[in-house]
Amino acid sequence: MIAGIGFTDEVIILSDSRVSFLDKNLKPKDTLKKIYKLSKYSCFAYTSGDVEFTHHIIESITKYATNIQVRKTDVFLKMITERASQEYITLSRKFNKLPDMLFIYAGLVDGSYKIPRNKFVAIKKKYDENIWMPKKLKDIKISSTEKTVSIPGPTPLLIKQKFPGGVVASTKGWDYCAEGSGQDIEKDLDKYFSKLFFIPGAFNKAVILQDLCDQFIGKAGIDTIGGLVQIFMINKEGVQPLAYVQKNGDKEIVKRYMDLDGNWIEEDCITGTKKAVGQKII
Repeated sequence: MIAGIGFTDEVIILSDSRVSFLDKNLKPKDTLKKIYKLSKYSCFAYTSGDVEFTHHIIESITKYATNIQVRKTDVFLKMITERASQEYITLSRKFNKLPDMLFIYAGLVDGSYKIPRNKFVAIKKKYDENIWMPKKLKDIKISSTEKTVSIPGPTPLLIKQKFPGGVVASTKGWDYCAEGSGQDIEKDLDKYFSKLFFIPGAFNKAVILQDLCDQFIGKAGIDTIGGLVQIFMINKEGVQPLAYVQKNGDKEIVKRYMDLDGNWIEEDCITGTKKAVGQKII
């Protein structure tokens, strides 16, 4: 299960942590890292029918990303998707197989984007009195002659790339998508998106999304999704891990994941202690 959600000034990307095996004698593990940083303003999550095969592609594109000098996130991610397609072709010939996999790339791009005027008018009419209406939306003057409204940047960008084939589909602005065996969580995102949109602070959004995902995983009963929900945000400061909250009896535990040289580092936000968890790319 992977998903990306674009809000006014940030993008949130999330995943579960389960890896399952074709050999049914092997029990699923809930320690797989599924989100990787590519640049200051971009990262990606993946779902795959062949994790080892996909990790070869991940190793290739993350190394390639460190050598790209392009600053525009949309151009940068276009180069990354092209590299992923090339690597998939090379590996499929080498191993003589065409495994299913899908990447969701998330990023922030400079510049504004446009939405239909009637859509924005409806939003303003419904939510203008909401105290959490983003200031940059409150300040927009609506022209009676223009058919679209320009929303100031930064602008969220979500890109899906599906293999075999490497087909790419992208969307800018306020949107969301989900993939993998937990793709049906998109129905829950559709239900709660308008509420999440006006919740202040990425941490508060992350707590709600984590709870939403935990509930979905629990009720879905799908043996290929499970484990801790990994959540990252991209805003004007760059890619950042978001804290998650666990309950241990009456005690609340607040932790977050950090990426260090391809490994997960878990930090206790209360005590400041850190430990290595998860799996490094091969």
